Amino acid sequence: MLVGDALRAFLARILGSNERAVELALRSLTLALDQRTTLMLYGDGDMVPIAWALHVRTLGPDSPFVVCDPRRRPRAASVCSPESYPSGVAVFEAAVGGSLCVHMRRLPGDVPALVARLQRGDDVRCAICIGPLSDSNRPPIRPAPLIVPPLARRSADLDQIIWEYADEARAGLGASEPSFTDVDRAWVRDHAATSLAEIEEATRRLVALRIWHEVPLAAARLGMAPASLSRWFGRRGVRRAADLPPHVRRATVSPPSPPTLAEIWERRVLDMLEEPQREGLAPPFAFGDANIRIAAEEWLERIKSGSAPRDQEAIAGLKALLADLDVRLGPSASPRSDKPKQ
Repeated sequence: MLVGDALRAFLARILGSNERAVELALRSLTLALDQRTTLMLYGDGDMVPIAWALHVRTLGPDSPFVVCDPRRRPRAASVCSPESYPSGVAVFEAAVGGSLCVHMRRLPGDVPALVARLQRGDDVRCAICIGPLSDSNRPPIRPAPLIVPPLARRSADLDQIIWEYADEARAGLGASEPSFTDVDRAWVRDHAATSLAEIEEATRRLVALRIWHEVPLAAARLGMAPASLSRWFGRRGVRRAADLPPHVRRATVSPPSPPTLAEIWERRVLDMLEEPQREGLAPPFAFGDANIRIAAEEWLERIKSGSAPRDQEAIAGLKALLADLDVRLGPSASPRSDKPKQ
């Protein structure tokens, strides 16, 4: 857990080098940790990863961090995304001893009950993610909200931000100094620097591959499936082997083979998950195997219930994908019938 100067340095990383903004943020964060106020986060894109990062660095990774997301079914925490529930009361109960996080634009239906629990409780911290804010329209809030500037306005700081996340990754994974290089830094800048959360994710994964050399070993240390780690690099805009750092290329690139039916339909499910982002809505936290299975099950259920067009190709592809995910994740708890309703 970060304290003192280390916490101040992390806040400077996410907020920029404005000393006044960092000091105000440190004050607000301290009050929120003492449960004397709610932490307010403004910024472009999804602010939940920032709230999660602050939680982990102040309360520790073993303290619960739970998100209220009324658009999704309950899901357990993974290496890519925190635990979440659609109900505010359920979030509160799961967050006892830690923190809960809500989106201002996606509040649950039981907001009054959640507010009452927060007012009575004394062991849950609260963070609210609000969205972008212009410099000319800052609200009169005390203590000051955390206003995270977009990375597009911090190009001069980007290399330093990447190195700082890489230093954290090396320390967390027990790596030596040569485990992150200028080549890695350039690759992250070009392929995985759309957000602070993506930079953190990318540096950790590159360091893991530097240490363990092979995807299965690196993925096991990162707590994820080898296929998910390989696909992550593929989704970073990499279209050819030469775009990868040499050690990543050796570990992830293999001779091409025709895609299986499950792989074809996994791509279609990923396209469906990415659709809200193309429409300007907040994207999911991650497109991991668990989220893909949830989406595939929901799609198949819509076909069975008649709310989606009956399509034998879709049925076969989704079943093949779900069978593949059952092998990778274990059997799903959701019952699936073999035939759609007539």
